[in-house]
This record gives sequence, C-alpha cells and structure tokens, in this order.
Amino acid sequence: MADGIYYDINSEPDRVRAFQKMLRAVSLASGTLPPVAVDGVYGDGMEAAVRQYQAEKRLPITGVVDPDTWRAVEADYDKYGAETSAPLGIAPFPNLCGYRIICGERSNLVLILQIMLEALCAVYDEFGTIPLTGIYDTRTTRAIHCFQRRNFIAESDCVDKSTWDALARQYNLRTNAPE
Repeated sequence: MADGIYYDINSEPDRVRAFQKMLRAVSLASGTLPPVAVDGVYGDGMEAAVRQYQAEKRLPITGVVDPDTWRAVEADYDKYGAETSAPLGIAPFPNLCGYRIICGERSNLVLILQIMLEALCAVYDEFGTIPLTGIYDTRTTRAIHCFQRRNFIAESDCVDKSTWDALARQYNLRTNAPE
C-alpha cells in the first residue's frame, strides 16, 4: 500500500478484503477484537473493529485504515501467522527409487524411525518400548513387523517408502491430535 492511501467505505473491494483477511486473523489470534467478515465491504462493523484495534495499538482512533494502521495490522498478521500456522515438515526418507532401511543399519534415519515408533507405543502396545539407538535392531524390526501387520502392509524386515509413509501418517495423526 502506498503512503497516503487509506481504505474507507469507498475503497476497492479487493483491497478492503485483503485488509479484512489480515484483521480477522489478528482478531481471532488476539481474542480481543471482534471478528470481521471478509466480504470486501467497509461497513459499520469493520469501522468499529478498526477503531478498537487503533485504540489497543495507541494509534489515532479514526476508524479509517491509514498507512500506520495498515502496517500495524500487517505486522500483527505476520506475527500471529507464524505462531499459528503449522510448522514445516521434514522429509528425511530419501527420495530414491527402491531405497530401504535395512536391518543392522546405523543412521540418523533409523533414529527418526525409532522416535516415531516410540511415540506410537501407546497406540501399538505390542511394540513395547523402543530404545533410541539409531541402530535398526531386533526390537525395531519386531515393532516394524507389528506396524506393517496392523496397517495391512506386507511384512518385511526392511522399511520401504510405503511403510515409511504409513508410519509418518500415523505419527502425524497421533502426535498432532487435539487432546
């Protein structure tokens, strides 16, 4: 937004909508502002929310989105977006055709595998505890066999991409589930 331009009731709906999207996210994250509709209309409810935001931020209370108000809402939107968005995932399993984790392997990838298995012990109680050694040992193999059986995957001593993907899905479901 260029300095000197503000978005009042006569502004372009797309710009009003962009501001409303940011202000709505800020209002939901902060819990102090009334949520605004994202409809591109700068109506009375929008003006009231802008006034309240300006008061909370100790900006001039005009009900008009001036450059300072826009920048403040944008900064809060960026801050709350970073706090409330899902974290980026990692993809440690190599994207190589036919790659498998094999018995006896020592690696950080095996350690990640063991961490996922250990986290699923509450669901797959047959696993027992999984020592976090980074070595694909007998206990890890037994847990993988159990996991494969319970997820209708052909049992194998190796962890291929299909077993890894199923394990990652279960891990994500179980560890990120609301309590």
